[in-house]
Amino acid sequence: MSETTNLATKMDIDEAAIDEGLYSRQLYVLGHEAMKKMATSNILIVGLNGLGAEIAKNVCLAGVKSVNLYDPEPVTLQDLSSQYFLREEDIGKPRAAAMLPRLSELNAYVPVRNLGGQSGQEISVDMIRPFQAVILCGATYEKQLEINDWTHANGIPFISTDARGLFGFVFNDFGPKFTCVDTIGEQALSGMIVSVDKDKEGLVTCLDEARHGLEDGDFVTFTEIQGMEELNGCKPRKISVKGPYTFTIGDTSDLGDYIRGGIFHQVKMPKIIEFKSLRESLKSPEFFITDFAKLDRPATLHAGFQALSQFKKQHQRLPRPRNAEDAAVLVAIAKKIDAEADEKILTELAYQATGDLCPIAAVIGGFVAQEVLKACSSKFHPMVQYLFFDSLESLPSTLPTEDDCRPTGSRYDGQIAVFGKQFQDKLADHRQFLVGAGAIGCEMLKNWSMMGLATGPSGKIHVTDLDTIEKSNLNRQFLFRPKDLGKFKSEVAAAAVTDMNPALQGRIICKQEAVGQSTEKSYSSSQDPPEKQTLSCTVKNFPNAITHTIEWARQEFDALFVKPIESVNQYLSEPNYLENSLKYSGQQSELVEQIVSYLVTNRPLTFEECIVWARLQFEEKFNNAIRQLLHSLPKDHLTSTGQPFWSGPKRAPDPLAFDSSDPSHLAFIIAAANLHAYNYGLRGETDPNIFKKVADSVIVPEFTPRSGVKIQINENDPVNQSTSGETDLNDLIKKLPSPSSLAGFRLTPVEFEKDDDTNHHIDFITAASNLRATNYTIPVADRHTTKQIAGKIIPAIATTTALVVGLIVDRKEKIEDYKNGFINLALPFFGFSEPVVAKKSKFGNTEWTLWDRIEFKNDPTLKEFIAWFRANHNLDVTMVSQGVSMLWSSFTDRKKSAERLPMKFSKLVEHVSKRPIPPHTKHLLVEVMLMDEEGEDVEVPFILVRI
Repeated sequence: MSETTNLATKMDIDEAAIDEGLYSRQLYVLGHEAMKKMATSNILIVGLNGLGAEIAKNVCLAGVKSVNLYDPEPVTLQDLSSQYFLREEDIGKPRAAAMLPRLSELNAYVPVRNLGGQSGQEISVDMIRPFQAVILCGATYEKQLEINDWTHANGIPFISTDARGLFGFVFNDFGPKFTCVDTIGEQALSGMIVSVDKDKEGLVTCLDEARHGLEDGDFVTFTEIQGMEELNGCKPRKISVKGPYTFTIGDTSDLGDYIRGGIFHQVKMPKIIEFKSLRESLKSPEFFITDFAKLDRPATLHAGFQALSQFKKQHQRLPRPRNAEDAAVLVAIAKKIDAEADEKILTELAYQATGDLCPIAAVIGGFVAQEVLKACSSKFHPMVQYLFFDSLESLPSTLPTEDDCRPTGSRYDGQIAVFGKQFQDKLADHRQFLVGAGAIGCEMLKNWSMMGLATGPSGKIHVTDLDTIEKSNLNRQFLFRPKDLGKFKSEVAAAAVTDMNPALQGRIICKQEAVGQSTEKSYSSSQDPPEKQTLSCTVKNFPNAITHTIEWARQEFDALFVKPIESVNQYLSEPNYLENSLKYSGQQSELVEQIVSYLVTNRPLTFEECIVWARLQFEEKFNNAIRQLLHSLPKDHLTSTGQPFWSGPKRAPDPLAFDSSDPSHLAFIIAAANLHAYNYGLRGETDPNIFKKVADSVIVPEFTPRSGVKIQINENDPVNQSTSGETDLNDLIKKLPSPSSLAGFRLTPVEFEKDDDTNHHIDFITAASNLRATNYTIPVADRHTTKQIAGKIIPAIATTTALVVGLIVDRKEKIEDYKNGFINLALPFFGFSEPVVAKKSKFGNTEWTLWDRIEFKNDPTLKEFIAWFRANHNLDVTMVSQGVSMLWSSFTDRKKSAERLPMKFSKLVEHVSKRPIPPHTKHLLVEVMLMDEEGEDVEVPFILVRI
C-alpha cells in the first residue's frame, strides 16, 4: 500500500501521475488528458440515499481529486433497500458519516470527505463554493433553485437528480458557456489521399482502400503532401463530404500544384454549449428523449416531479403507496402546472413515490456519474438538459393492492411499495445462476442483495468464475479491494454482498467451474460487423499505419518466443513428429532450421548469449530485412504502368543502424533477451549498462542482399520465402540431436499476458512496433496505446456497467415486454426497440423458427427415428449426429447399419462416442441432414431426443 499512498500524495501536486495498472481500461475510454482534468476536480454529492451512493461509487472509482459528501440525516432501516454502503448497525447515524469508511476503500487515490452538518440542516450556497461540480439528490425544487442560481452565475456544473420507484429524472446545467473539447470521444480519423484539386472547391480524393468516414462540418489538416505543401500542417479546414472517398476543403486555387501523396488528419474542434438555468428550464424545458415510444412522457413527468416536491412540502411526507386519495391530490397539483399531463402516469408516480429500487438507482446513478465526469473533463457531449426515465413495463399485469404495498418495517419496504409483499416473498425464494463475477457480475450481485433475492428458505444463488482478481479489476469491479488480489472472484464477490445483506448468509454457492459448450447457447439472430482485417502483404512488407506495425510485432512475438518453442517440445516428445510435420508442411526447411537454431546453433547457456541473440535479431529485423526489400524493390522502382512503386499506401523504408544510446533500440534488446532467456529457464536482467556493454561488443556479420528473392506485393502472391534444396534439408536434419539424447529437456513457451508490466511482453511489442514504424517513417505509439491494440483490450468504465446491469435486473412480467436497449453515454443516446422477430423457415407444410424443436420421447431406436421422418414428412434421413459424434449416415456400411439401427438413441450415443451419458442428462440434442423427394437438402429445427 505504500506505493499507492506515495502515488496518491504525488497526484495531489502532480495530476499527470496516473496509475495505468489500475485505470488501464478506463484510460482507453477517457484518455490521459481527460483524466488529468478529472484529477483536479473536487466533487460534492448532496443526498446519500441509494441514488447518491451509486453516483458516489462510480465517481470515486473514476479517479477525481476528491469526493465530498453531505447528508447529516440519520440512517433508517428503509435506506437499506438500495444504500449498499450502509449496514443495520448504522441505523441512527448520519448517512454521510456512516457510509464514508466503506466508500473510501474503493480508491486509495480519491480522498472522501464528510462536510458534517446537523439533522434538518440543508446545504447552503456558502458550503458549495469550493467545489468544481455539485450534485443534488432528492432535493426540494426550492433548494435546487437556490443552489443553481449561484452555480449558473459562476459557471459551476450543477446536476439535480432523483429516483422514485420506477421513475427517475436528471437535470444538467454546466453553465452559460460550457466548452466540450471532444463531443464523441472516437479516435480522430486519418487516411491517405491521392489528389487535391486546385480550384475554389478544393476537392480531395482519398485512396479507395477505405472510406474516409468524415461528416459535413468536420475539420482536417494534412501531412506529407508533395507539391501543395501549404496544406501540410495548415490551420484546420472545414470539410464538406461529396462521397465516401471525396470531400472538399475550400479554395486551393492560390496554392502550389499537387504532385502526389499526403495524409488527412481529422481535427477535433471544441464545441461551446449554452445551458439554461433551472429557473428558466422549469418554464421552457429542453427534454432529452430516453424512449422514442414515449415522446409525451417527459412533459408529464416534468410536472409530476414538481408536484411531488410541492406535495411533500404541504404534507411533510410523500404520497402513500397505492393510496388513491394521496394520488388524487398529487394529480391535482400537477394539472395546475401542466393541464395536459397524463393522469394515469401521474397517478402511478404518486403510488410509487416512496419506492426505492436499487436497479433504478443503478441506471440513473450510472448516467449521472458519467455526466459528472463530462463536467470535470470536458470529454464527451453532456446531456441537454432534462432527462426523465421510467420503466412502467416492469409492473406486473395484476397490480398490487394498497394493503399489499404497506410498509412492513423491513429493509425491503422501498421495493414492497412498488411491487407488494407477495412479490417480495416470491423473490426471496428465487433460485439464480450467475456466470461470471467480473464487472457485470459484481453489479448484478449487488443489485440482487439489495433486492433480497434468494434470501428466503428456498432461495439460492449459484455463481461461477474461474478468474482470480487482478489490479486492473479494481477500477470497475467494485466488490474487490487491494487485499483481495489473487483470490477467486466468485468467493470474494459472494462474501462482499453477504456483508451488504446478511440474509444471504449460506445462500450463495461459489464455483470455479467452466460453463462449456453443452450448457451455452447463443440466441442472437444478429451479429456484430466483422473485425477489419489487414492484408498480410501490408503487414509483412508495406505498413503505412502504426496498427500495421503493432500487428507485425505481435506476430514476431509468437514467431520468436512461442511457436518455435512449441515445435522444439513436440520434436522432443512426439514420436515421428518430424516425419509427420514434413509430410504436411509447405515450409519444411524453415521448420527444421528453426528447431536446429533453438536446440543447437543458438541455444544459449548464459544470459549474455541471450543479449547477443537479441542484438542479432535487431540487425535481422530492422536492417537486413529492409535492405533486402530495397534491393528487390529499389526506391526508384516503377510499376508496369510507369508509376513510382513506392507511392500511395506503399512507404519506402530505411534500414536502422543500431545505437545503444537510443532508448528504443535498447528497449528491444532488453525485452527480447529477457524473453529468450525465459524460454531456456535462464535468469533475466534489467540493468541497461549490462545490455549496452554486451550489445556494443557483438560482431555483426556483414549482410549481402540476395538476388531473385520474390516479394509478396499483393495478397494473392506467394509469401516471401527462400528456396532451399533437398540437399539443404537433409543436411539440416543431420544436425538435429536425437530426442533421446535430450530426454526430459523442454523449453518454456511464453504465454502472452498483457497486464503484467514486469514480464517484458508489451515492452517487446512496443519496441519492435516502434522500430518498424521508424523504418517506414510512421509516427510511433506509446506503450499504453500499443498495449490496447496488441492485447485487443476492450475499453470499459464503471458508469456504463452500472447502468446496463440496472436495466438487466429491471423486471418485466412478460417476455413480450422486454426490449433491446442501445445506450451511448458519450453522445449521449438512449434507444429502445422491439427484438427482431425470429426468421421463419419451412419444410413441407411445417413452418418453424430457431425457437422450435422436434421432440422425440421414450428414447426411440435409430430405425424408429428415421422411419418417423419418412412417414410424417416424406423426408429421407442421410446423416444423424450428436455433439461431435456421427451416429449414422446413408453411406455407413451394411454391417454397422444393421448393428446401429435397432439401438436406442442413448445406447447408440454411448456406443459411438465410447463415453457414458452423465446421469443428470435427460435429453440429447441431435442434428440431422435430410433430403426431399427431389434430392434437395431440407433444413429442420434442432431435434430433442428424450432419454
